[in-house]
Order: sequence, then C-alpha cells, then structure tokens
Amino acid sequence: TRELAESRVSKDVRTGVLAETATLENRNVRDLFERFVPLSQRVKRLGHDIRPEAILTMDGNPSRGEASFRSGVASQCKTCHRVGNAGATVGPDLTEIGKKYTPERLLESILNPSKEIDPKYTTYALVTVTGDVITGILVEKTDETIILRDAKGELRKVAAETVATLDPQTISLMPERLLRDWTAQEAADLLAFLAGLR
Repeated sequence: TRELAESRVSKDVRTGVLAETATLENRNVRDLFERFVPLSQRVKRLGHDIRPEAILTMDGNPSRGEASFRSGVASQCKTCHRVGNAGATVGPDLTEIGKKYTPERLLESILNPSKEIDPKYTTYALVTVTGDVITGILVEKTDETIILRDAKGELRKVAAETVATLDPQTISLMPERLLRDWTAQEAADLLAFLAGLR
C-alpha cells in the first residue's frame, strides 16, 4: 500500500492491483486497499442509517450467507453464537432460529440487539470491592462464587465475598451497529441463511 500511497507504481499496475484486491474474500485486505479507489467506485456500505426494508426486499443467497458465517464478514457472529457445531455458546444457539423468527424479526434482532433480551442472556455488570468491573452472562451464583461468561466466551470466576455489586444491564453483549460496514447484499445473504435454519 505504501507504493500506491506514494504513487510509485504505474497507472496500469495501480489499476490491476485495485481490481484484484476489490474481489478478495478477505475483507481486511480488501478494505486496506479501498482508500485508493475513487469514492464513486467504492463498495456501498450500509453505514449508520440502515433501511431494513431495503435489505428485506433483496434476494439473499443462503449459501453465501453460510460461507460468510463460517469464515467471512459474518464470522464474528461465531464469537457468541453457534450454528450446528460451529461457533460459541455465549449467546443464543442459532441452529434452528429460522423456526422461531421471521426474516423481519431476525433483522430487527441484529439491528437492535438490546430491544428484547431473553432473560437467559441478560448481561450483568459485576464490580469488585477493589473497583474491577466484569461484564458477562451469569452462569452461576452461589454463596461462595459468582461465574460470568464474558463476550469472548471466557468464564470469569469471582469469590462472592469480593463482590461489591452485581447488577443486570439493559444492554446486550451483542454489539450495536454490527452491520454498519457490511453491504446490503452481505446482510441479505446472512439473513437468508439464518431464516433457512430449521
């Protein structure tokens, strides 16, 4: 990228490199080169002002959505969610989510993860007497120990006697504006995949 930034390559090489990197599946590498593409030619991302109806009216490709979940732009979903044998169990299992929710409801859950939180997945904020703060899903609470599962899926065990406060939160562990850097097609593909999980 340094050679491109400093204009040390010919126009033909520049055009070839940008054409090649624009089609890469590895989004991190692809996005690294996007700054060299004129604004009018850049991939249109959803940004902050997402219109759900625009995504819902698109034809999503479930195969691309599955590939995205397993190793593409949506692979971050696996940090908390499981589909079949892929992913983690911090958040709800999505293996049969298409039976439970319509595509509209699925999209609403992605766009506004804190709007309705299943009580099993309520986030708790634990503050120790020394001021340390741990957030996560409550796994176990006894007179001796409190165990939270954090957003990375790691269990955080704290002696109950060291806990100053343990309060439920109204904010989901699932990040807001998750789709901001996605294209509408990427969102539609993931939605088609999730809706087909039965």
